[in-house]
Amino acid sequence: SISLLARASRDEQPVRAYLGQPEFNATAREDQIGLQVNVPLFEGFGRSYQVRQALAQADLQGEALTEVQQQARLDVWDSYQALQAAISNLASHDTLLDVARRSLVAAESRYKLGVGGILELLSAQAALATASRQQLQARLEWQESRVKLAVGFGSRTYEN
Repeated sequence: SISLLARASRDEQPVRAYLGQPEFNATAREDQIGLQVNVPLFEGFGRSYQVRQALAQADLQGEALTEVQQQARLDVWDSYQALQAAISNLASHDTLLDVARRSLVAAESRYKLGVGGILELLSAQAALATASRQQLQARLEWQESRVKLAVGFGSRTYEN
């Protein structure tokens, strides 16, 4: 490094030669100008340590990015698997609802013919209501799984 230095001073203090002597005015003026050159001979390997630290930070950031990408892929995979399970569950509950409807039709027919009792009819109605509620719950879970998967794909960018 190179530095330019400048300094100016002025002194107007009265001076006495000896104690008890009269004072006389004295003026002193000093002006300086200089150039300072600083050349380091040895930095103590500071620069190489800074480079190593920067490289280590870059590696750390790369690992953090890889971890986030892997977590995003895992989240999408989990959402996909949840959607597949919801689709299967929905199909099962559709079948269960169809069976409950047929059972109610059969129970109503048996009741009208006098072969079946009121308890059988009420039981078939309760089974249909339960199957309908379960089918609605399965449809809700299917919709939630679809939205989760869509959000997972929409909010992240993936590289292969």
